[in-house]
Amino acid sequence: MCEDLNFGGTPSAAAMRLPTQSPLPNSYEKTNSTKELSTFEPIIYPNPTINTIHLVPQGSKSVEIKIIDVLGRQISSDRISEKTTIEFANYGRGVYLAVLEIEGKRFMQRIVVE
Repeated sequence: MCEDLNFGGTPSAAAMRLPTQSPLPNSYEKTNSTKELSTFEPIIYPNPTINTIHLVPQGSKSVEIKIIDVLGRQISSDRISEKTTIEFANYGRGVYLAVLEIEGKRFMQRIVVE
């Protein structure tokens, strides 16, 4: 072990050997692809907005939506299954977070109200 240490010059051949197997598991292979997830992701527009957004769920999926302000307060919560308009006139300008849950999958999108 001491022969692997080299305190000057170039490292020894033993010190330069790289491990043949990564110590971390390759867990990303078991996740869904982006293409699979995007079929569930609802459409939110326009963003940025002045005072309203439209939320369009994809297919006939029921969507639970929560609107969170920058302080982490939940200002709105609803379950929808068709195109819906959400008004921001009472909340004012700022940045909000839409948290959408569809069949156990969670999506988050930042909403800017100008």
